[in-house]
Amino acid sequence: LGGSYGPLAVKGYMKNLKDTAHVNYDLVVSTPGFEIGKLIKQDTVLGKIAGTFKAKGTGFNYKTMTADIAASIKELQFNKYNYQNAEITAKLNDGMINTKGSVNDSSLQLQYDLAINVRNDHPSVNGTVHIDTAQLKKLNFYKDTLNFSLDANIAANDLKSRQLDINTVLDSIKLQLGQHFYSIDSVSLIATSANGADSIDFYAPFASLQAAGAFDYDKVGTSILNYVNHYYKIPGYTDSLKNIPDQQLSFNGVIKNSPIITDLVPGLTTYEDISFKGNYVSANADSGLSFNVKMPRIVYTTNTISNAGINIASANEKLNYEIGFDTLRTNGNILYTTSVKGAAANDSISLTARTEDNARKDWFALSGTAAITGDTYYFRMQDTLLLNYEQWNVNKDNYISYSPKGIIANNFILTSDTATISIKSQQPVANSPIDINIDNFNLKSITSLINQDTVFIGGIMDV
Repeated sequence: LGGSYGPLAVKGYMKNLKDTAHVNYDLVVSTPGFEIGKLIKQDTVLGKIAGTFKAKGTGFNYKTMTADIAASIKELQFNKYNYQNAEITAKLNDGMINTKGSVNDSSLQLQYDLAINVRNDHPSVNGTVHIDTAQLKKLNFYKDTLNFSLDANIAANDLKSRQLDINTVLDSIKLQLGQHFYSIDSVSLIATSANGADSIDFYAPFASLQAAGAFDYDKVGTSILNYVNHYYKIPGYTDSLKNIPDQQLSFNGVIKNSPIITDLVPGLTTYEDISFKGNYVSANADSGLSFNVKMPRIVYTTNTISNAGINIASANEKLNYEIGFDTLRTNGNILYTTSVKGAAANDSISLTARTEDNARKDWFALSGTAAITGDTYYFRMQDTLLLNYEQWNVNKDNYISYSPKGIIANNFILTSDTATISIKSQQPVANSPIDINIDNFNLKSITSLINQDTVFIGGIMDV
C-alpha cells in the first residue's frame, strides 16, 4: 500500500469485523517509514515509524481480548528524537497482559518484564525494569545534562484507593546532573490499606513523605479545591468530580538538604531541610484544613531567607493564612521580621503586610481586601498604611475595580500629615477617564525599602 502517509505492507486476514468482541485476525504489518503522527493528528510530537508488527488473536478490547502481539521497531520519531531498535512482545488473555521488551538506542537502553492485570478499574503491575542508559537532554526531555541508570522492582498488586498494596523499589541508581555524578542507594514507595484507610510511605535520600487516612489519592486534590472554593470562589474553577466521598488525610514530609536538589533547581545555592505537615478532614466544615511549612534557610541566587514559614488553617468560618520570615537579604538590603497574613471568607480575601527595621520597629505596613462579584474584581485599601515609619490615612469608601468592561477607581485617596495621593475616575463607570493627583510626596517613602544604603531616587513628587 502507498499513500500520502508512506508505504505500508499488510499480510494476513481479519474476520467478523462487525463484531469487535469476536473479530478474528492474523496480521503482519511492515513499513520502512509511515507517518503515524499525521494519521492520528499528533504530528507535533509523533513522526514516522518503521518496523514490523504482528498481531494474532480475537477481539479489540484490551480488557477482554486474547492475542499475541509483537513489534520490531527500527525507528520511531517522538518528541523530535529518532528512537532506534525496540523489541516488544505482549500476550493478552482476558485482561491479563504479560509483556517483555527492550530498547537498544544510543540515548536509551532498557529492558523490562511486566505482568499487568487490567480487568478492574485500577490495574495491578508486577515486574522489573532495568534502565542501563537514559539521556534526557538528548531525548529532549530536559534542557541540561541529566543522565541516569537504575533497576526498578515493581510490586503494585492493588492501586485502588483504600485497598492499596504497593511495594516498589528503585535501586542501584546512578545519576549525572551537569558535570556532577551521584549514586543513590534506593528510593522506595510502600502503600498499604486496612479498614478502609491508606498508609503511604515514600523514602529517598533527598526527601521523605508519610501520608495516612481514609482518602482517595485520585480525588483528595479536587476535594481540597472544593473546600477552598467554599471560602473564595476560585476564578474559572469547576468541580470535575461529583459526589466525592468524605476525605480524611494527614501527612508530613521533609525535603532534605541534598546536592541533587540544588543541581536540579537553577539558581538554588544551598538550603537547610524544609519540613512540611498538614491535615485535611472534608467533613469538618469549619476546621478541616491545616498546612504548615518551615524553611530555616534558603540561598537562591543573591537572596538569602532565614526562618521562613507558611501557615494555612481554617477556623471561625475563615481560611486563614500567614507567610513570614525573620530576615531576607537581597542585593545588599536586609528586610527584618516580615509577614503577610489574612483570611479568605465569603468570596473575599483580606491581606495585611508588615515589615520591621533592625530595632523591631514597624517600618512599612499595608492592608486591604480583594473580592470578586460575578466577573468583577475589587481591591480596597484598609486604614492601615505605613510608609517609612509615616502613618497614612485611607479614604473609607475607596476601591479599584476591574472587569471585562474596564477599570473604575473610586475615591482612592491616601493622605499623611504632609502629602496626598488621589486616584479617582471622573464618572463611576468602567473606563471613565481617571484623575491622578500627587501632592508633596517624598519618594524616599518608597525607595528606602528598595535600597537602604543610598537613596538612588529621592525628592518630592507633585503631579
